[in-house]
Amino acid sequence: TGRLQNARIVSRKQTWKMSRINPKTISFLALALLCVAACANATEYVAKMNGKNTVPPVNTKATGTCLVKVVNSTYAYGNVQVKNVHDSFMAHIHFGNKTTNGNIMLWTFNSTLNNGASMQPISGSYSYRFVIPANLIAQFETLAKAQNCYYNVHTLNPPSAATLIGLIRGQFRKVTRRRLF
Repeated sequence: TGRLQNARIVSRKQTWKMSRINPKTISFLALALLCVAACANATEYVAKMNGKNTVPPVNTKATGTCLVKVVNSTYAYGNVQVKNVHDSFMAHIHFGNKTTNGNIMLWTFNSTLNNGASMQPISGSYSYRFVIPANLIAQFETLAKAQNCYYNVHTLNPPSAATLIGLIRGQFRKVTRRRLF
């Protein structure tokens, strides 16, 4: 019985120690919950990319998706996933509707160094993230809601001259979710 009583006492002490929560821990958890809530309420825009969406169309097995989350007026970020791409060296968000080739709004991927020296292009399936500068967020949202901007992945040594314009492309559209209740 002595062992059992000692075990109970230790158990009670451990329970008491675990029930004390450090104020710093509470602050961290509160901040984490705020961040999760902010991201959960973010407006999302998606661009589903393939060669058929490129102007002019490109025959390729490459595909991809760019998802942009606008958390608020000063913070937005994107996540890009591509598959079956050969020699990718740059990617951008462009101005333009689905029938035009527009100017670059934002460089999101570039495989050259700051000094202009070339890096190895990327092939295969990969993903990367980028941040949209605060001064471009409102413009991006306005254009994306109207489907007047697109995401474009460019490659080296293209199978045709058309891919100098881009290998895969997708028009941004606002993501709408059905509510269950």
